[in-house]
Amino acid sequence: VIRREVSNISRIPTRTLKSGNLKNDDWENFVKAIAEIEKMPIYLSDNTNWTTTSLRADLVRLKEQHGIKWFVVDYIQLLRDHYGKDDSERIGFISIALKNICKDLQLSGLVINSMVKSEMESATPGLSGMRGSGQLVYDADVVLYLVEDPDNKNFVKLHFSKFREDTPERFIKLKKDNDFPMFKTLSKPSERSY
Repeated sequence: VIRREVSNISRIPTRTLKSGNLKNDDWENFVKAIAEIEKMPIYLSDNTNWTTTSLRADLVRLKEQHGIKWFVVDYIQLLRDHYGKDDSERIGFISIALKNICKDLQLSGLVINSMVKSEMESATPGLSGMRGSGQLVYDADVVLYLVEDPDNKNFVKLHFSKFREDTPERFIKLKKDNDFPMFKTLSKPSERSY
């Protein structure tokens, strides 16, 4: 995660950072990027045994000490809560717990999940394609998908699939930056596909 952010800020390609073959000019940009990142109010955890209970405790502490406004769960399936008789019930329980964390602590949450295999090749994935539980769709205020352009792997579509408001499905076309871990916006929101 940090390497990607250093790459974006310093404008040093990630391949160069991985190899360590930095030029003289790169070192100055590298040091400036590190100094900038150190000032950012970002708190990372590599805890592999998180449950929604331990996540709540950490978020309470971070909000009290640092005034955080939102959080990201980088893949919901990695939360270790044990509940129910199958994975669908377990993810449904986690979804409700995360929704309650947001409500109780007045935080926004971004939760990353994957799609079922049958929907991965679809140009317009439906809400039923979300892996885990229908409870996720019910609890989410907004659902977004990143979908590769089947004709050109350098392009993706950011597909807004659900809003709380009564709005149509929308799409934003993005281009992958091959040197840096980021996307470039190529279009304004549209109600059409590619």
